[in-house]
Amino acid sequence: MSVQNISITLKAFDKIVKLGVSGSVSSADDLPSHVADADARVNISLPAFKNLFAFYTDYLDVSDVSNSDVHHYIDAGAFQGAIVGETHPFNISNALTTARPSTSTFPTGGPLGAGDLIVKKDYIRHLSKLLFNTEYGVDLFVNEDALTGSVGNALNLALENCLNDMASVSTTGNDAKLSGEANHKYLLNEYSGSLDDGVRRNICAELLNVLLNSCASRFTDLEDETIKITDTAVHNRINPSVPKLYRLPFIDGDCIVIKVAIKPAEAQDWFGEPTMLLADGLTVVNKVNNERSYKIELVLKTPVE
Repeated sequence: MSVQNISITLKAFDKIVKLGVSGSVSSADDLPSHVADADARVNISLPAFKNLFAFYTDYLDVSDVSNSDVHHYIDAGAFQGAIVGETHPFNISNALTTARPSTSTFPTGGPLGAGDLIVKKDYIRHLSKLLFNTEYGVDLFVNEDALTGSVGNALNLALENCLNDMASVSTTGNDAKLSGEANHKYLLNEYSGSLDDGVRRNICAELLNVLLNSCASRFTDLEDETIKITDTAVHNRINPSVPKLYRLPFIDGDCIVIKVAIKPAEAQDWFGEPTMLLADGLTVVNKVNNERSYKIELVLKTPVE
């Protein structure tokens, strides 16, 4: 029997970031509630993501457990540090634009290849449109490589900020609603569902509830070693006081969906007025605060050995 993959949107992972590099030529606000300007997709490590979360229940049938009976853990010991370098399991700098790119063709009319559709290059075309009123002014930037690197860094910073948010409600966090002993703290039902003004900071609970509602069959056997934490050192690091701890049963190909909006650098030189009149002759765009948002699918993949 085939197993269906699942896609989970995390409201708490919506982020806005600014570039750290301004575009040069020779001579993080609230996100909009509308659909993102473009879609993108990138693989991250399934094991690294799963290792961030654990839950405890003394029930055998998880689907019947009330939210107040579950301990939701975010394992501070599983964090990977700053997202730097291609080998980092959460590096999303090479996300590929999959829908609604700034443009899908070269100036000659030929289609852009995958290497030119990565978000790093797509956003620079957007910046070119803001600066020069054309997506094809990218060659006017004399620091194109630095700009693409800055976009990649901004994407990673957005995800890193998400992980930092999670740290405050982790096993070593300092949030007032955490329960448990020092270094082994957990949340019950706090900050999930409609609580927390919809911010939903209890990421473990959000993920667990979606999995239970969408693919409860993955919880059939809690003794399965893909769910039950059998490593004694890891178990004790999270909480040695409970008899059993479980992983969230994600599988290869599941997706976590986040939204990242990118703004130009604070020091960007606009080479003229910082506003732009759109083609309709009526709409004025504030180029300084203009952002391009990407809905990014983080595809959980088992690394190839």
